[in-house]
Amino acid sequence: MTSKIARLAAVLAMLAIAFGALPAAASTVIADPAAFLQSVYARLAKGGDYIPPEDIYTPRLASLWALEEREAGKEVGRIDFLFWIDGQDGTPADLHLRTVAVEGRADRRIIVATFKNGDQPEDLRFYFQRTPAGWKVDDVVSLKGASPWTLSVILKYGWVD
Repeated sequence: MTSKIARLAAVLAMLAIAFGALPAAASTVIADPAAFLQSVYARLAKGGDYIPPEDIYTPRLASLWALEEREAGKEVGRIDFLFWIDGQDGTPADLHLRTVAVEGRADRRIIVATFKNGDQPEDLRFYFQRTPAGWKVDDVVSLKGASPWTLSVILKYGWVD
């Protein structure tokens, strides 16, 4: 009986060492907001079901995503479209990015993203905040179309006409 316990303990110790040695899932570090968006849109332009990582948001915006998910339960929540392209489907093309500094705040940046989704011109503003973990998305605003929107407002309140 003692040898069985000893073997079991040895196996458990080896598993603990093996699993402890596995690297944790790497968090997304955004060193350059414009380069990050360029990579996201390059992936989206290839089509398919690419969804950017969930750890790219500031704590404020991450908490609003969590609120939206909780309140939606198992149903579709207030965000029923892919905000990256301002639509339920499509492939972005002709992407142009422009970085705008925020006066007096080196820890904030706005990236203006203009592109076409199908034949629709899009104009999105990505608001980035530098945190100890790198740059994070703090909000997104769409300025084109019949219904301009702000991501944080939709997450918390839904669509406002």
